[in-house]
Amino acid sequence: MFSLTGKAVAILGAESKAGQTAARRFARAGAKLALADNGDLSELAKATGGVFFKSDLTRESEVGTLLEKVKAGFGKLDIVVNIPRFENPAGAAHEVTSQALDDELNSRLKPTVWSLKHAKPRISKNGSIINVADVSYNAVAEAIAGITKSAALEFAEKGIRVNCICGRADASAEIAALSHFLADDDSSFITGIAVPAAPGMAVAKNSSPASPDFSLQGKVAVVTGAASGLGKATALRFAKAGAKVAIADISDGDAVAKAAGGIFVKTDVSDEEQVRTLLEKTVSSFGGLDILVNNAGIEGKDQEIKDIEPEELEHVLSNNFKSAAYGIRHAVPLMKHGGAILSTASYAGLFGTPMYGNYIMSKAGIIGLTRQAAAELKDQNIRVNCICPGTMDTPMIYKSDQASAVELALAKKLQPLGRLGQPEDAAALFHFLASDEGAFLTGQALPLDGGMSAGPGYGVVGPLYALTLLRLMPLIDLLVKWFK
Repeated sequence: MFSLTGKAVAILGAESKAGQTAARRFARAGAKLALADNGDLSELAKATGGVFFKSDLTRESEVGTLLEKVKAGFGKLDIVVNIPRFENPAGAAHEVTSQALDDELNSRLKPTVWSLKHAKPRISKNGSIINVADVSYNAVAEAIAGITKSAALEFAEKGIRVNCICGRADASAEIAALSHFLADDDSSFITGIAVPAAPGMAVAKNSSPASPDFSLQGKVAVVTGAASGLGKATALRFAKAGAKVAIADISDGDAVAKAAGGIFVKTDVSDEEQVRTLLEKTVSSFGGLDILVNNAGIEGKDQEIKDIEPEELEHVLSNNFKSAAYGIRHAVPLMKHGGAILSTASYAGLFGTPMYGNYIMSKAGIIGLTRQAAAELKDQNIRVNCICPGTMDTPMIYKSDQASAVELALAKKLQPLGRLGQPEDAAALFHFLASDEGAFLTGQALPLDGGMSAGPGYGVVGPLYALTLLRLMPLIDLLVKWFK
């Protein structure tokens, strides 16, 4: 898990502390490295078994030549990491001079643009590009995050994912750990997101990442909704990473518990007393609690807000939102040495959608609960995050032949990477967030949607743009009505 063995990696801006830390981490994970910057990196190249290219990354021609040389030397190019100069910002926004602004753009933003431009035709299918933005100058950081989203949508047809890390000069270990995670094939459904990687920037400052291998050895985890789907994949992955796992589900989870070497506790998460009992049994069996994954949930009925009945409202809120609150409430006193509380929200919790008001409300509530709990628990060294999956290939989407056909068709149009998310995609993200490498993240709602939250991909925009050029507006009107 999280191996980069055989991957050809170019780190642009490797002279910075973040670049050097990332280089050493990538080398430990088995990557072949090409290091580029203005300074002399021969010693770093020697220490990491890589090669060094002295390059002026502000010049487009040199960036293009560099990436071509890397591909020619390694026979391929799998991963590109763009790291800026971490320097003092240009000054207050209302005082910055034209020259200072040009310096910021030339040294921080334009190298990222040139790298994206010249990486696309050279990087391998299903490759990864990671842009690091220095948040000490927020305007340029936001610009880098913006072009990251556009690139993610443009590159998705080739399976190339593009993500952004918003960091600071004092967060080299955090930037390196997150770069490692985003570069790995297990992160292949994550694209177009911007993630903070600076101590104190998320909500709270936690301990520095300690383990280079994302180990969960000695950790005790509870995963709800673990008899199938995302929960099952997460429980099995946690066990493989060394955790002792308690499987919770209203359905039979004995087989999963046996495969994970853990225990099964039959649990209806809508019942607070059963949630409390689940957590206490886990502590009694394993001697502690380090990780809770609030994953169990339901979809509810597809209906307009005006048609929601009190019984259906309570049913959805109890299983999705209140269950997560119960988990947090009863897990905190048992996490004696800190820990990680993770929940499954949804892409739907980030955006409104007609006919799904009940479900969206419950999932958006989880996002708000996550942020609130993260702020409240920062002094107890408990970090709280949630993931926001798009359309995932789980039993929930196959509730009827018609529904599954619609889900599959819409996923191909709306998820830029052009595939359904797999349970293993969620498991990998939960694994990262539960590990010591994720200790700098709290209060986050991380999209896991194949780039859908970055904007409409070519699957939607391409056909509409072509129809516009052909002046086939009546057909566009029909398509709009079809989407409605």
